[in-house]
Amino acid sequence: MMNEKKSEPFKAMKRSETDPGTTSKEERPVDSDRLNSLIDLLRNTRKIEWGGGDVIGKAEDGKDILQWPFPIYPDGLYESLYELAVPDRNYIENYERLGDPIDYGNLTMEESRTVITHYVRGERFCDGLIAGAVEDGTLLKVAERMKEICDRNGSEN
Repeated sequence: MMNEKKSEPFKAMKRSETDPGTTSKEERPVDSDRLNSLIDLLRNTRKIEWGGGDVIGKAEDGKDILQWPFPIYPDGLYESLYELAVPDRNYIENYERLGDPIDYGNLTMEESRTVITHYVRGERFCDGLIAGAVEDGTLLKVAERMKEICDRNGSEN
């Protein structure tokens, strides 16, 4: 199936008139040091470890009480993602407009931030969503695309 973005524009996003693949300077600039650190971290992280799942006590009926499993993210991962996301308040609608499958190599800066927002916000409702995107390389693709856009337009976008 071909990837086709839906034709409606992203809500509450401003596009540069000179380059449709970038955001206007009114958007918060990307911290290039944080982005580079995130890319290094993602390149060196292939597996996210999980904690929890342990017996932490007994219920009155004698059954084990288990701690819910949770991902243990490398230091700085979540914070870097949150910082780069901006966040996109309309991320659900905007993410759906990206089509399936998403063409990560052609995302704009806004669309990249939408994808990151999708994972950061989704983690609140589904432990391990970010872990899956780290392990399958999705977040690395998005971060590398953001860097490509920044490099093309100067160190900060």
